Amino acid sequence: MALTLNTDTHDGESRWFRYDDDTEALIGRLDNHRYAVGLSHFRVYNEERSRQLIQQMTDNDGNLRFGGGVLDVSDDDQTEMDAQCQLLARYVLLDVRTPSKQKLYIDDKSYDYSADLGYQLLINNSEFFGFVLSRAAQLRDEAQGIAERTEKKPSPRSTGSNTGAAKKGGQQKKRTRQSADS
Repeated sequence: MALTLNTDTHDGESRWFRYDDDTEALIGRLDNHRYAVGLSHFRVYNEERSRQLIQQMTDNDGNLRFGGGVLDVSDDDQTEMDAQCQLLARYVLLDVRTPSKQKLYIDDKSYDYSADLGYQLLINNSEFFGFVLSRAAQLRDEAQGIAERTEKKPSPRSTGSNTGAAKKGGQQKKRTRQSADS
């Protein structure tokens, strides 16, 4: 197996997929670095808010009591679905268009793609959300399959061994024998 120092995240890999007769979407890979980091930030933030809420609900005796404060929801609270849609719209769903017109048309009005428009499409259409997520996962899986097959291929300078040392060692032995024969 050949070694590599390539740390490229392949965030730019994307493909157009047809959603229906009137819509196609340019979708990037699900293992997009920015998407993963954003989702991680959201989850850490929510865990911290939950921890703070639990501390507030703990009585002076140290016992946790389920009270009305747990049921309160502020305007600042965000669901994981909201966060997923915002991150997908920004980093994975890269464009949406009506194929014949090269822009997105909804109710005969044309739209240029933006993360805000993508968010609205994803949050309001669960089927489209699932479509984007599944195609992004498909691209990720295809790329991982290609990477695995590439890693298993022997280096062109080796004899097929994992290290490539056999070829060098074999050439060295030939030279040693030739020198001894001379």
